[in-house]
Amino acid sequence: MEKREAGGIEKAKETELQGKIIEFLWWMKKQGYKEATTRGKGKRRQVLLKLGANLMGPESVKQVIALKNWKESSKETTVHAYDSLAKWAGLKWEKPRYKAVRKLPFIPYEREIDDLIAGCNKK
Repeated sequence: MEKREAGGIEKAKETELQGKIIEFLWWMKKQGYKEATTRGKGKRRQVLLKLGANLMGPESVKQVIALKNWKESSKETTVHAYDSLAKWAGLKWEKPRYKAVRKLPFIPYEREIDDLIAGCNKK
């Protein structure tokens, strides 16, 4: 019987959290964020939830991000996604500093370009 009650409490918390996320998404829309931005940030927040972060606890979010073996750019994007949620919820938190490493773009050799052109048909 205790298991059922605990499961019911967890479901209630999950439903409440989903309601807050919907409110937040509506707030983002009213603030003029584009749909693609809203969708992308939403996916980052869903990842944080799946990893066990408490979205209403900034320290929990920091811990989850710090422990993941992600590229710095992914961590930076996730911090920005959570920052907007924290701003909306009125949570005070100090953003962790992650800086994306800028890489040089891939530039093929002339020989590789010639091979590509030779391999294509006339159209």
